[in-house]
Amino acid sequence: LTSIIVCPATLVYNWEREIKKFTSSLISTIHIGDNRIKNPNTLSQFDIIITSYQTLLKDIKFFEQIAFQYTILDEAHYIKNRDSQIFKAINRINTINKVSLSGTPIENSLADLWSQMEFINPDILGTYPSFKKVFQDSIERYKDEEAMAELKKLLSPFILRRTKKEVLNDL
Repeated sequence: LTSIIVCPATLVYNWEREIKKFTSSLISTIHIGDNRIKNPNTLSQFDIIITSYQTLLKDIKFFEQIAFQYTILDEAHYIKNRDSQIFKAINRINTINKVSLSGTPIENSLADLWSQMEFINPDILGTYPSFKKVFQDSIERYKDEEAMAELKKLLSPFILRRTKKEVLNDL
């Protein structure tokens, strides 16, 4: 099955280089610009589609017709706003596996984290109003240590955190 990588436009060609370097047997395509393929049947012939968040938003009607093996979001803080069009579009993709990569999963509030977790593991944190009441308000307003510990316990199996020192050689 086809997989899709969604990233900022500035990273599309980096992903292409890395795919060619490490998985040269896979057939990939870059889906940006005016000459991009707008046929779901043709797109599904590729092993990997690399596109930007904005292009995905424009072409969601094509992407939602494809069954993806993996959806990988790079710089996933792009979906931090649960009311944004990009968050809604990303969640319309038909995919078996989801991966979310972000160096800054929380930029403004715990609501950012809820949106990203809702993408990779829907309902693990409940509805947003429930999450806000149980975790966000308790932690952000009242510094509730028990709520923080419970949130960490829920999320720890899904988060791999590495420091800059740990990845410096890879960069």
